[in-house]
Amino acid sequence: MSDDAQVDKKPAPEEEEKQPAATAAAASTAAVELSVTGMPKPVLAQPTTAAERRKTEQDYEAWMLKCKVDYENDRSMIYEVTIKIKADLADDYQAWLDDHVKEMENVLFYKDVHQRSSEVKTADADIEAVFKAGDQYVEKVITYIVPSYELLSDYLTNGKATVMRSKVPKVFNGHFVGSRDIRRTNAQ
Repeated sequence: MSDDAQVDKKPAPEEEEKQPAATAAAASTAAVELSVTGMPKPVLAQPTTAAERRKTEQDYEAWMLKCKVDYENDRSMIYEVTIKIKADLADDYQAWLDDHVKEMENVLFYKDVHQRSSEVKTADADIEAVFKAGDQYVEKVITYIVPSYELLSDYLTNGKATVMRSKVPKVFNGHFVGSRDIRRTNAQ
């Protein structure tokens, strides 16, 4: 059997739980496609089962570890956007978000990107003015690796971020909450 065939082999569901974390991370790294820069680029398909969600999280963890190793002597930045959207709009929002992320490549000039979504969650308490306790929402996290602080700063301070945020369809206004996190890829 060739090496390629072994990489694509998936464990049976009952074996999946027994798989050691290191083996799972290695398998998830092998299962991702490579971007133009050679960085692993996890597939953007949204998980639908608990096993698929675990795989998405394993892919993300392996991808972030690879980014840290590859960018250790680099000036790259992580720009992470977290969106909490009402559960009944999550699928429509994801369809728009996929196109938005592709458009961001021409504005932010990111090296790589990864998206992940949570299961439907129920708000324990009010979240800003959008969610009341008991409302259901989905959390979407988009992580961009930006080549430099200067590119990210230009995006955030010269109106580009405002323009991109203004492109969110009005149907979603008042139905989501967003936050951003910025850090260096080589931060300890």
